[in-house]
Order: sequence, then structure tokens, then C-alpha cells
Amino acid sequence: MGKRAYSDPAGVFRRALGLSLLAFAVLVGTFVLYVVSEKEIDRANEARLNSFLLADELRHSSDDLTRMVRTFVATGDPVYLNRYQEILDIRDGRRPRPVEYQNIYWDLVTADDQRPRPFGPAVAFLERISAAGFTDAEVALLMQAKARSDALAEIEKTAMQLVNDGEPAGRVQAVTMLHDAAYHQAKAQIMQPLADLYQQMASRTNRTVEEAARRATILRVLCLLSGLFMLLTLLRVYRGLQATLGGPLAEVHRRIQRLSDGDFGENSPLTAEDGDSILGALSRTRQRLSELDSERRRAAAELIASEYLLRTVIDEIPDPLILKDAAGNFLLGNQAVASLYGTTPEALIGRCDADFGVPPEMSESFRQNVLAIMASGKTEIVREDSRDAVTGEIRHYRSIKRPFRDAEGNNRILVLAQDVTDIVRAQTQVAESEGRYRTLVELLPYGVQESDSAGRITFVNAAFSRLHQRSPEAIIGSPIWAYMAEPDQAQHLRDYHAHIVAAQPVPETYYATNRRADGESVELQIDWAYIRNEDGSLRSLLSVITDITERRHNEAELLAHREHLSDLVEERTRQLAAAAAAAEAASVAKSAFLANMSHEIRTPLNAINGMAHLLRRSGLAPAQEERLDKLQAAAEHLLEVINAVLDLSKIEAGKLELIPGRLRVASLLANVVSMVNDRVQAKGLQLAVDNRVPDEALLGDATRLQQSLLNFVSNAVKFTAQGGIKLSADMLEGDEQAVLLRFEVEDTGIGIEPDARQRLFNAFEQADNSTTRQYGGTGLGLAITRKLSEMMGGECGVESTPGVGSRFWMTVRLARDRGEALPVGATMAASGNDPWAAHRGKRLLVVDDEPINREIAVELLSDLGLVVDAADDGDAAVRAVAATAYDAILMDMQMPRLDGQEATRAIRILPGRERTPILAMTANAFVEDRNRSLAAGMDDFIAKPLEPEQLFARLLALLERNAQG
Repeated sequence: MGKRAYSDPAGVFRRALGLSLLAFAVLVGTFVLYVVSEKEIDRANEARLNSFLLADELRHSSDDLTRMVRTFVATGDPVYLNRYQEILDIRDGRRPRPVEYQNIYWDLVTADDQRPRPFGPAVAFLERISAAGFTDAEVALLMQAKARSDALAEIEKTAMQLVNDGEPAGRVQAVTMLHDAAYHQAKAQIMQPLADLYQQMASRTNRTVEEAARRATILRVLCLLSGLFMLLTLLRVYRGLQATLGGPLAEVHRRIQRLSDGDFGENSPLTAEDGDSILGALSRTRQRLSELDSERRRAAAELIASEYLLRTVIDEIPDPLILKDAAGNFLLGNQAVASLYGTTPEALIGRCDADFGVPPEMSESFRQNVLAIMASGKTEIVREDSRDAVTGEIRHYRSIKRPFRDAEGNNRILVLAQDVTDIVRAQTQVAESEGRYRTLVELLPYGVQESDSAGRITFVNAAFSRLHQRSPEAIIGSPIWAYMAEPDQAQHLRDYHAHIVAAQPVPETYYATNRRADGESVELQIDWAYIRNEDGSLRSLLSVITDITERRHNEAELLAHREHLSDLVEERTRQLAAAAAAAEAASVAKSAFLANMSHEIRTPLNAINGMAHLLRRSGLAPAQEERLDKLQAAAEHLLEVINAVLDLSKIEAGKLELIPGRLRVASLLANVVSMVNDRVQAKGLQLAVDNRVPDEALLGDATRLQQSLLNFVSNAVKFTAQGGIKLSADMLEGDEQAVLLRFEVEDTGIGIEPDARQRLFNAFEQADNSTTRQYGGTGLGLAITRKLSEMMGGECGVESTPGVGSRFWMTVRLARDRGEALPVGATMAASGNDPWAAHRGKRLLVVDDEPINREIAVELLSDLGLVVDAADDGDAAVRAVAATAYDAILMDMQMPRLDGQEATRAIRILPGRERTPILAMTANAFVEDRNRSLAAGMDDFIAKPLEPEQLFARLLALLERNAQG
């Protein structure tokens, strides 16, 4: 029936379809206009909000000014005066305006003046009024409010000036000015135009919003009518479609389904009327598809083989190969990209860099770069960085990016990224090396000159400029013979240079006479060498110029006065002896300075620690205990700095000696843990110990090894805010004579950037200058640790990942102890009783020129039940010892009139005093000081500041040894 109703069913369908498209276009256009009207409503609301915020900012700035001036008048703190002026400067455009300058901004500014938000451009309040779209009446009200606020600011400035004058009456007058009725009336006058402004803005913006809402309502109705019209046209399309199909839709669908399933068998027979219908076209299509299917199968097999080959080639490319769409998403990536991101090539498809752990800002920069290159349509070579998702390491790439369009016209970009990380690092190292060598060349006392093959000077150092009394700018570009004293010498050098360039003979020393800018001649010795390109060709000549004028003069004198050779030799010998004496004096001065520095700092530290110990024993309140803890912590930190400087000085001078003794690794690790345990618990960290070294006695310097491990652990505690620290020890190798141990300290702290690790073990170096400011430290600990590990036959290093943590390690080689094991507590009494019980009542002499130090020593020793006398210098000590038989003497080293060493020598020659125990106490902590003390006849040595427990242990050992004969 449909076929008889429509003579041209396809034409009916096309017309109905065109009508429906027209209806759709009308619907879309109406909807777009509706969306535009809704946007107008949003813009009107946004403009209303911005207008209210701008007016409200003026009101709040006036309140902030009032708060700042009143606080300044009340406290006199110049911070509030500065903030007052800053508010005015921001409002008038003289200072950048914070990005989020809201009414609570000044409540968020901390006491140390830290700003909570970043700053934007400096924009005057009047400019923002002009840009905000206010009406003339609203602008007039805002201007009136600002003018009144400015007038009020003048009153406030007058009050602040009264305070700055420093008169008490002025401060009272300023307070009155800021709180009287006139001031409050002026404040109220600012609010009146703002209230009128709020009313006018509300009326204006409400009218705008209502007008936009009316238009949106009309467009909604038009959208509904367009939708109904479209439904009618779709019904018309449906009827035309039925006529075009030529049969039931189910039959058409069935045949299409068979074709889509790849079933190209025979369909039901068709009548002649169906020849031009879709069913007839499907039958003809089936025949053609059957033919094409055979061809497709052959082509598909060839395509699979080709794709496999291409995929293999792409994956075998060692550099990342990427194909992206216009959104920056992966369309293809080879195995190198997948390995970089820790995934497979298939998992890359449809995802972006951020999905694989690349930081959002880095991923966005990749996307923006892709869009920019697509927009330019030109191939570009880009240097960029990416993070390895597996290791977290930042890698550097040289990427070739070629934009193109695919067969469908979509923007695509092909990226071939070459990993140049090693090249970049090498270039950085080369640049650093070049900088170091350039600095070295500039510091050389000899002139250095580089010239090209034409003989033009291309580089000179500062010494060359000083030698010729000309600036480098005046010299560079001149020929090397330009400053010869005589023309024939210049011609000779020109000819010699031509011979060098042509024949390239073996370099030999060249002598010349140049003329300085002041006309004086200088005799020069020129030692030169070739600088070649990679292919071996000559690039330039490098010359080192030595001023031998004085030497030539001396040689002339020698030739002229050969008969006085012995006198000249003797004079030169005296000069050399004077130079040697000066060098020795400089070395002695350095040692004396370090010794004096140590003595002058350790002496008051001894008084601080001693008095703190006495105060603590006398019983203190908790608050006083806390303050005393802080005092002793500060003193201990200062002592650590002094010891570090002295250790480094001794290491550099080759005077640090390792003192071997028996040690056990387990005890060593336990000591380190006990020293840092309080700090670890205070920060809420976990400290674990993993000791895999067999429990046996070894020979080594336990003090220096413990010092090294304590450096590692202390740094880990300092730079770890949360997580834990692991201290471990392991035996790497061993034989009958010695073992190689490895100690590690691993933390979960801030980590270290790769370029900063190589500086860590240099003296006075840390990972970043800001580290010293934030965490403290001198930068000596790791340098000393490295030196100590090398002295112990090992090495040290660090492995670190920024933001994850660090692992510091060191190795040491220790000898095995084949003797008898040391008994536990060998220096203590056999029983568990008080070790001082047998020594109470013994008489001691304390010798020290510092009254406070004498007082502290007497108090500490008297509490042990000892009878203590005191002497203030060596003379008094000798007289006291001659008159009294003391059981032990505590002798200061550095005293007026007669020092500790001379006093000890004098005591040792007194009858019956040859074996009296003498314990040296000194603020000089060098090994030489210890050796001099023992050489003078003293029995032991203890460095200031004195630790009471250490003093007691040394003294007890001397008393017991003396008691045993």
C-alpha cells in the first residue's frame, strides 16, 4: 500500500528528512539562544557579586586601617605602622595586591609577617572601579566614600605621628583622637555612601537579572514548540522510510544483520518491484560483499603480518616513540615508553601522562606543548623532562615532535624522544669543571693567554692583564706580537707563529721582551702548548707567561759580580731561610689560633657545665630543670662544633691518630642508640637496630667509630619528620687477621637531590644553603666521617631518593682480637659496693687559675668525701705539694707565672713526690697537648669542659692504681 501511495519513495524520504533537519536546526538555534540567555543571567549575577565585593573591600580596608592605627598607638610596634602603610599602598596601586585580598586577609597575616597568599599586580582602587562597570552615580558614591576614607586616614596619620614623636602626652592625645566622637562620626560618614551604593547596585543588577530571566522564559517556550515541530517531521520521515525500504523493517534488519555477521549466502527471492528498494540493494550488495570478502581476507592476512613487523620495529627502538591525539592522550607507545612509565604498551592507549605518576604540572606542560606544535604545524625539537615511574628519577629528553593530520583530518603528533640524561649530566659536569678551571686560571700568578691560528688573542687571565697593565677588553683581539718591545722581535714572533701553525713542531720555551702600557719593558718566558679539535686539527695555542724580569736582572748581576758569588749565595740563603721561617710561623700561628680558640671557648663551657651540674644536684623546680636542660644542650652543641673544627684541622694536618682498643659492635651500636634515644622519642620516630656481625672482640678506635655512626644517626634524626630510622651492621668479608664491616643508617626523611650528593662529604658543605637555616649544622660531620672511614681502611657514601629517604653507609677494616677477652667492669671494684668508699678522706689538690673552675672542681670532689685544697697557679701548687703529701693532683695546663707542665716537672723532683698521681685538665684538646702533658710527667689527660662522670672515672682509676702500688 505504501508503494502505491508514493511514486518516488526515496524523494519523499529525502524531503521529509530535509524538513526534519530544518526542525532540528530551529530547535538547536532556539536552545543555543536559551543557553546564551542563561549565561547572561550568570554574568549579571557575577557582576553584581563583584560590585558588592569591591564596595565591601573599601569598607573593610577602612576598618583594617582603623585596627592597625589603634594597635600601633596602643603598642608602638612599627609592624602595625608598616601594615597601615601597606594597606594604603595596596589600595592606591603602589604595591602589588594579594590574589585573594578578602576581608580576613589581615587576620591571616602571622606575627612574623608571613603572607598567607601570593601577590598579583599592583592595581589602584580607582582603576578597579573604572573596570568594574559601575554607573556614574555609583562611581560618585564610591569616590565619595574613598575621599572620606582618605580624609580619615589623614587623622590617623596625625595620631601615628604623635606616637612617633615619643612624648607620653602625644600618645594620650593620639588615643583620644582615635576614640572620640568626631572620629566615629567620620567613620560613619564613610559607611553612608556605601549603604546608598549597595541599594543602587542591588536595584540595577536586579533589573538586569530579571530582564535576562524574561528572555530565558520566552526561549524555553520556543524550545518546546520547536521540539513538537521536530516530532511531526520525524513521523513524516518514518513513513517515507517505510516506502524506501521496500519491505518489512525486520527483513531489512535481518539481511543487514547477516551481512554484518559476514554471512553472504543467498537471501529470499525478490520480485521485480523490489529491484530499486533497499532490499534489492542489499541483495546486490551481498553479491559484491561476497567478492570483496575474499579479497579482504587476503588483505587482512597481509595487514596482520605488516602490523606485527611494524610493532616489532617500533618496540625495538631504544628511545621512546609516542603518537598522541589533540587531547594529549596516547594513541601508540613503544616498549621504551611503557618501561619508563612502569606499564605495557597496550595499557598506554587512551590515557595521558598524569595517569602514570607524572606530576600534574609536568603532564599539563606536555599537553600544552603538544597543542602549540599542532597549532604551528611545524616539526620542533624540544628539550623536556619526565619522571621515571619505577625509580622516581627525573630524566632529560631531546624530543623531535612532528604534527600531522590523519586520514580523517584529526590532529596527531608523532614524538621521538632521545634520552639525553647522561649527556646533560656530562655537560653539567663539564660546565662545572670549566668553571673551576677558569677560576683556577684567574687565580694563577702567571699570565695565561689563548690565541687562534691567525695569532689573534682570544683569552687572557687577570695576571696577564696586570703584567701588561692593560684591560682584558683592550688585549683580546690583538695579535700576540702587538706588545713586543722592538719591531724586529715582533717580526720574529710573527714568523715563528707561522712556522708553528704550518709545521706544528714540538713545543719549546720562547723568550721575549714586551712593553707595558707605562712604557716599561718586561722579560717574559713563554711556555706554550697546542689545543686541538676532536679530529686532531689545530684549534688554538695556549701559553703560560712568566715574568722573568727579576730573574734576568739577577742573572745579569750574577754575571757582573761573579767574584761576589759567595756573598750572593749567602744572601739568597738568608732570604730562603726567612721565607721558610715565615711559612713555619704561619703554620705555628694557625695551630696557636686553633689552640687558643679551643681554650677560650672550652674554659667558659667548663664553668657552664659544672655550674649546671651543681645546680641540678641542689634540686630545682620542673621549669628550672627544663631551662637547665636547654642550657646544657646549647653548651653540648657548641662543644660538638669546636670538636668538629679541631678534628678536621687535625685530619688535614695529618695529626689525627687512631687509638686502637678492644671493642664489640653490639656495645658500640647500643651506645649510639642511647645517645640519640631521647631525640628520637621526642620526634615520635621509630629507631631499629639490625646487627648481623658475630659477637666477638675486635681491635679498633671505638671512640672514632662511634663518632662516625653518631654523625650518621644524628643527621637521620635531624632530617626525618616522620617514619623511622634503621641502624644496621654487617660483615662483608673476613679472615683470620681482620674483618671488613659495613654500617648503614637508613631513614625516611627529606632525601637528597642527585646533584647535591657529591658535595655532602666536602667540608662546610650541605645539600642546600637553606638546609643550614632550617636544620642547623656546620657541614663538617660527614667530611670528618669520610676521613675517618678512609683512615680505618674503608670508605663511605650515600644513596638517596628525594621525598623518600636516604641511606648513608661506611665500611671499616678492623683487626681480630686474639688476646684474652677484657673482663666486664675491669676498672670498678670487685664487689657491687660504692667504689669511692675506700678513698674517702684522701686529700687532693686542684690547681686552676680560673676561680669558677676551681670552685666547681672543689664542690664536685668534696661531694665524694674527699678533702680538697686549691691553688691558683703553678707556683702555689709547687709550694703546697712540697708542704703536703697529696693523694692526687688535678693540674690545669695553661696558667700565669708557672704553667701546668713546668709545675709538674718541679713537683716530680721533690722528694717523695715522684709517683703522686697528676691528672692534666686543659681546654686545649689537641693530641700534641696530650703528648706534652704525658711527657712532662703527668699520668692522664682530660679535656675541658669536664663531664663529672668522666672526671670521676679518670680520678678513681688513678687513685686505685696508686693504691695498688
